[in-house]
This record gives sequence, structure tokens and C-alpha cells, in this order.
Amino acid sequence: MSKLTTMLLAGTASLAIVSAAQAGASDPNPAQAANDAKLQQLEQDIQDLQGQVQDLKRSTGDQYTDIQNQKANGIKVTLNNGRPTISGPDFTFSLRSLVQFDTAYYGQSTIPGGLDFSSGSNFRRARFGFEGTALDNWSYQFIYDFGGSGVEGSTISSAYIQYDGLAPVHIKAGAFPPPESFDDSTSAGDLTFLERSQPADLERSIAGADGRKAFDAYAYDDRYFVSAAYTMGLVGDAATYDQQQAFVGRAAYRRAAGVPLW
Repeated sequence: MSKLTTMLLAGTASLAIVSAAQAGASDPNPAQAANDAKLQQLEQDIQDLQGQVQDLKRSTGDQYTDIQNQKANGIKVTLNNGRPTISGPDFTFSLRSLVQFDTAYYGQSTIPGGLDFSSGSNFRRARFGFEGTALDNWSYQFIYDFGGSGVEGSTISSAYIQYDGLAPVHIKAGAFPPPESFDDSTSAGDLTFLERSQPADLERSIAGADGRKAFDAYAYDDRYFVSAAYTMGLVGDAATYDQQQAFVGRAAYRRAAGVPLW
């Protein structure tokens, strides 16, 4: 009996020791617990601050994007290649002008046969107008020429609308100089002299020249140019019921150096 009592007492003592140890482990030092709570709060504050910084970055980025979009979608006035240009989200509008003035004076004495070299001056070209694009796939131009020499008078140099949605193929209709030759395709502002060569002028007078009413389909890239135009009379010609009709075509190819043609 005494042995049983001794064993029960020993077991009870061991259980008490284990319970005390567990109680000690589950009840930490109050100061350490306070420090742990502060550390956890500090970590939470840091996480909250990082979240606020990220939100601020996103907000600033969104504001910058909005500002850039407003600039892109707003109306802008620029000097594009020397041309005053107004542009918006889906259009451009540029002013165009070309003025070429010609004057000559001959201090001649009496010449046998009464030949007179005719001193004088005139505006060979005095063109003013505008051009631009609209709705991504359309372009247009209107230029009126107030100049001219001899029997020439003020008239429309070009007035056309063009569809570019089939690039590299473009379709143009209105009044314009249909492409005929290399000399004909050179802009009047890039000519060496004020007038083109006589063969080019003769060619243009048949079915081309500025102000020719026409319908043209052409295609090009860095290597080739192909044009097929149906032309009619010039703007300003007397109205007739049987006006001139013609077909004008041009094809050109630029071969790279050292590359065989065929």
C-alpha cells in the first residue's frame, strides 16, 4: 500500500512539474510580449506605407498618361517643313503657297527690223491654298493660282480628294496634274528655271498639266511607281458637250546598284 502511495505521489509530482513548465512556456515575459507587439505593429505600418507609395505611383502615372493623351488628342499648331499646320486627333490642315516673280529689262537701241525684246514683269506663279488629311484614310488639296503669263489667267491649279485606305494603292479624283514623265512630276517649286522644257510642256498640254480634271489610281514604294489616269478638259475651259478625253499612264522602277534588272 505504501509502495502504491509512493508511486502515485511521484507521478503527481512529475505531472505538476510538466504543467508548470508548459505554463511557463505559454506565459512569456510581459516585456518581451510588448516588444513583439510593437514589432508586429511596425511591420504592419511599413506594409501600409508601401501600399500608399504604390498607390501614389499609380496615381501619378495615370495622371501623366491622362496629360499625354490630352495633348495627343488636342489641337496643335506647328510649323511643319515651313508650313503652318493645324492638327488634331483625326485631321491635319496645312497652308501652302508658291510665288515666282519674273522681270526683265532690255536697254536696247534701234534694231533693224523693229525687233523689240519686250521689257516687263509678271507673276509666273502666285499659288495659295491648303492641304491636309482627314479620318486617317483621306487626304485633300486646294490651290488657286493667281499668276500666269500671256493669255493665262487666274485659275484652279489643283482641287482634289484622295483615298489612301488601300495603300500602297491610292485613288485621286478632281483637278490636278496627272503623272506623265519625270520632268512633269517635278514640283514647280523645284524647277531649275521658271518654266519646264518645251517637250514637257507640249506633252502636258495634250492630256495633262495643272488643273486637269482627272481620275487617277496609282501605287508606289521605294522601288517603283505606277499610275493610270483618265483625264478630261482643263478647269476654266469653255463648257462643251464633247470635251477631250484621254488616258495617261506612267511606270517607273528604281534598281539598286549592283542588282541585275532581271
